[in-house]
Amino acid sequence: MTNKEISIRSIIFLVIGLLLVLSLVICINIVSSEKDLVATKATVISIKEDKDGTGKNDITVVYDVNNVTYKYNFYYKDEVKVDEEVDIFYHEKNVTSVQLKKTSKLIFICPLLGILLCVVGLFELFGRNKDDDEEEIIITKDEDLTTKVVAEDERTQTIKIINNIEESNYIKTSEETEEVPVKEIINKLDNNVIEDDFNTRQIDHLVDMVRREVDEPKREKVKVIPSSYKISDNYLYFKEKGKPEDKLDISKIRSLVKTINSEKKLIKITIKSEQFVCIFTDMPKINLDKFAGELHDSIKVYNRNLLEEIDYKEW
Repeated sequence: MTNKEISIRSIIFLVIGLLLVLSLVICINIVSSEKDLVATKATVISIKEDKDGTGKNDITVVYDVNNVTYKYNFYYKDEVKVDEEVDIFYHEKNVTSVQLKKTSKLIFICPLLGILLCVVGLFELFGRNKDDDEEEIIITKDEDLTTKVVAEDERTQTIKIINNIEESNYIKTSEETEEVPVKEIINKLDNNVIEDDFNTRQIDHLVDMVRREVDEPKREKVKVIPSSYKISDNYLYFKEKGKPEDKLDISKIRSLVKTINSEKKLIKITIKSEQFVCIFTDMPKINLDKFAGELHDSIKVYNRNLLEEIDYKEW
């Protein structure tokens, strides 16, 4: 059952419940009005038979209160004869007001039922909605479930649940989407099917990138703009203003982007690794041309397939 259906049902319960609870006022008023009832015997003095078939006879009775005789006329459903006695109740404060029976205490069932409906309605309205919010996502796991990839494109995979013969679309992550063209290249390499215009260096780089992604865990990249640097052994040491010195493993560098302006001057070097994105610019302690040469020589020792790019800017 949806939340909307639960809410509608809860409101209906609450409305009916409140109406029945309000009937408590009527019940109390009726019972209070009968506190002064006094039981007595009345004698039938006349009977008008039921000619219309209503099941009730119009009878007239007399009864004595404090040695005073009173007459009363009413409909009586049971068979009765003249001079027979019937039980009646009269009000002590108004002896001419007569009724055949006292009202049963069962009339209080209505307000009690109303209270019950209000409790159920409130529980349905608040209790169930809270449970639905907490259990909005339910994940079930079936260890015996067997699936099979039956089709895939650049963004999705279609998997088939073999046990139940059901199919659903699996949305690839961004990493899986990026790996699709790389996997195609690797398959071509394995089958010796490579287009003539494809750069072998790019193939080696892509293959190396995929293998490293499998072997090494992913870490969040941090963008830094160093104000000074030092290359020693296989590490690039750098320091940001107001922060302690940090280092970058040169063997982990994947790409190098040189930004050149319209005057053919090197204005920025961007280094990308699994861990950092370092942006070096012309600063008092950084000579970009000298830094580019030193870094290039150091990287080539570990990565001959380094992907170097040049980004030209019109300013």
